Amino acid sequence: VALLLLSFEMLFQKNEWWLFPVPIALIGISQPFNLYVYGLFLMTYLLLRFYEEGKDHSVKSLGLLLGKMAALAMIGIMMAAVFLLPNVIQLLESPRGSGLTGFTSSLRNIPVLQLAGSAEFKTAVSRFFSGDLMGTASDFSGWYNYLEAPAFYCGILALVALPLGIANAERRRRIAYLIFLGAWLLPVLFPFLRHAFWLFTGDYYRGYSFCVSIILIYLAARSLSMMNAEGRKVNFPVLGATTLLLLVAVSATTPADMKEQPIFMITVTLILLYAFFLMFLPSAKHKPMAQYALLAILALELSYMGSTTTSDRAAVKKAELKQRTGYIDYTAEAVTFLKNADPSFFRIDKNYASSPAIHFSVNDAM
Repeated sequence: VALLLLSFEMLFQKNEWWLFPVPIALIGISQPFNLYVYGLFLMTYLLLRFYEEGKDHSVKSLGLLLGKMAALAMIGIMMAAVFLLPNVIQLLESPRGSGLTGFTSSLRNIPVLQLAGSAEFKTAVSRFFSGDLMGTASDFSGWYNYLEAPAFYCGILALVALPLGIANAERRRRIAYLIFLGAWLLPVLFPFLRHAFWLFTGDYYRGYSFCVSIILIYLAARSLSMMNAEGRKVNFPVLGATTLLLLVAVSATTPADMKEQPIFMITVTLILLYAFFLMFLPSAKHKPMAQYALLAILALELSYMGSTTTSDRAAVKKAELKQRTGYIDYTAEAVTFLKNADPSFFRIDKNYASSPAIHFSVNDAM
């Protein structure tokens, strides 16, 4: 996706087209469904950049750009075809989109304007600050499960800096930023929109969270650029209100038992430190100090948060690989027995879980 954004900017800014088919091919090889997911994201990003740059706003120039992108995307899809087509067939046969175990009918029947439940909303807010403020892996106490719940965390610096950028932007850009951010956050409030994003194939966040994170990073980077490169002054009322709101939000959504863990106090401290050093970023006299301080704090934050996410979890032990547990149960033998007993064509539904995880996939049978 990073390569996709780079290739788009090369095409958009310099009319250099050669890189664009490459990320399309890579996404197609990796997961064909993501061509739709990140294609949808790229379309909204394109509209923001087209408006933000303030160049030629004619429908003709926009149509020409879309035409180039469509042609180059087709080249990328053809490059990936040998891997893409078998994966598409696999997707079509997956119970996520069809069959008795699919979610399509139940997810379509949810009212369009039904608000997210309190547990889901609290989890979404909490996971802007960290993926682990509601527990890590099997100890996760938030909505749904650790991997498929909202996962918006991309650095607390982004949360503190983003409102300053919106406040510092010109009125035209400010409106564009708010519409762009608001459109992608609406599915957090209305689950039907999130289900529609996934074409009603599942009740989860996953890649949608990633799209939101990219937006947060982009708008925060714009904000930092305004203060660091352009020297725009910090709006102190906005900074104060942002800091207070973030402190209230993290306190209200972190479970009581997690407030006793170091991660909660570290999160609170990071909010205050980022707010403090951002005040000095536009100052020519204090800029180097603020730059080094923000970089050091960010490095420490990502090291600590990343270590918590990747290390504090249960692992599969070597001995388990030699036992009749998990996916090494007797399912394969049962299928072999059925095939030997009945050589004709038939299909099998597997309605029990072999996975040892708390939550099992509807693709468990595969």
